[in-house]
Amino acid sequence: MKIIGDSKLSKVLVFYFFICGLWSKFPPNTIAATLYTIVSYTMHFTLSFCYTGFMVVGLLFISDVDQITLSICVTFTCVAYVAKIFNFYWHNVGMKNCFKSVNDFVLENEFESEFLRTRMEPLRKIALLYYIIPNVCGVTAYLKPLFAAKTELPFLGWYPLDWTNNSLHYWIAYVYQIIGILIEINLNVTMELFPSYLMHMLSIQMEILGFRLQRISSSICDSDVLIQDIAISRSEQQLVVQEMVELLKLHQHMDKLAESIEQNFTMAFFAQICLSGTVMCCIAYQLTYTSPIENIIQYCFFVSFLMGVVIQIFLPCYFGNEIMLTSAALSNHVYSSSWHSFSLKYRKLVITFMERLKRTRTLLVGKLFPLSLDTFTSIVYFAYRLYAVIGTT
Repeated sequence: MKIIGDSKLSKVLVFYFFICGLWSKFPPNTIAATLYTIVSYTMHFTLSFCYTGFMVVGLLFISDVDQITLSICVTFTCVAYVAKIFNFYWHNVGMKNCFKSVNDFVLENEFESEFLRTRMEPLRKIALLYYIIPNVCGVTAYLKPLFAAKTELPFLGWYPLDWTNNSLHYWIAYVYQIIGILIEINLNVTMELFPSYLMHMLSIQMEILGFRLQRISSSICDSDVLIQDIAISRSEQQLVVQEMVELLKLHQHMDKLAESIEQNFTMAFFAQICLSGTVMCCIAYQLTYTSPIENIIQYCFFVSFLMGVVIQIFLPCYFGNEIMLTSAALSNHVYSSSWHSFSLKYRKLVITFMERLKRTRTLLVGKLFPLSLDTFTSIVYFAYRLYAVIGTT
């Protein structure tokens, strides 16, 4: 037996949270912890909250439709980003507990270890791709003003500087935007991957629970014995009952973990889902009027931006859907545990387990709708309808 422990992906996520001031590793009530908290609040007030505030104020002074849709793309993404930072501060302890819980899962044999490694590999590749695409978007945003015919910043926003006429003020605003967006891109990706990692680990552990349920009879005797319905000794019956009790407790633990993930991330998911449809619509609108031949940098910016937003909203919906499917499949595994060959006490435990599994575990967003692929489809459909409305005006 061995504990899962920290994977390479989880170490990357925690490391970036640490350098961005969201994951203190210092003992509480120490000078180091206090200084870390001060630096964290200062950094995010300056480079996250004020950064987003300047963009929101700038959006209020825009009247042109093209400029409004361009500003909304970045501004709404920043608003969702700030909401996720607030949520991370508020639920920091709960998130750390969820992280510890999924990593403390005990693997019983080499098959389970290999199964975990195989199932985690796709997420690792997706995470790498997800880090690359938004950073490509950021690079195109940095380069865009350098090739523009007139003085402009990478992103629309209001600043208390005369950057249009003063060269020094322009470079101050430019560098401020570059630093701010560099931190935001990577921290936003990390904050999106973190709950996806937790949900994916939970769904894998549910699959492993299913394997343990299905093979529970083989720990006592082979399948041929069970088929022949040969009597099993009392000690063996007690061993099977005890194992079923442990698996029932493990499922209860997983159920509580799913509730904790929902509680800690529901508002962040809600903010992201509510704004993503509008952002996708505005990006699609901008792509319609951007020529890849005349302005290749701007076109690459919108394409990579759209890909990033789609991945951003698809990941939690997909892994939330995986939890629903693996939870629903557990009842089949329980039924396949050769329950008919064991004692009455064991059969009662099976009935109890089956009753618990009648309620499929579903993660809700804002206590309103499930985190599933149907929700993702609804967001894309909303973006399309909104795009159709804007396109006709």
